[in-house]
Amino acid sequence: MIRKVHHIAIVVPDLAQAEKTYRETLGLQFERMIRMPEYHVEVGFIRVGDLWIEFISPTGEETRFSTFLKDRGPGVHHIAYEVSDIRDSMRTIRSAGACFESEEPMKGADGLVCFIPSEVLEGVLTELVEVS
Repeated sequence: MIRKVHHIAIVVPDLAQAEKTYRETLGLQFERMIRMPEYHVEVGFIRVGDLWIEFISPTGEETRFSTFLKDRGPGVHHIAYEVSDIRDSMRTIRSAGACFESEEPMKGADGLVCFIPSEVLEGVLTELVEVS
């Protein structure tokens, strides 16, 4: 079911500043950026080996990510695992007694996604990604 860790997501107030910091400190830079107006975010991606680091910057007020920044400041938001079939994975995980934030997968930056609430997995918000 789980193929690999797909990405680790970090919420930041400013994508340009985050890229500058990672470039100057670690020599890493964004390989791609995506605007997702439907979620009121801009997203930048850095690849490290087979793993993506996803930087999410809210572009609107009162979104999940702006609330995260207000409550906690910048930092790790979630870990995402790549799966081959998201609906099958959701069925399997539900049969183990876990729940999801939504009944159906939704559009993400790389394909279909769904979230398992942090209460289910030891305090870690977890995303499943079916890459398209």
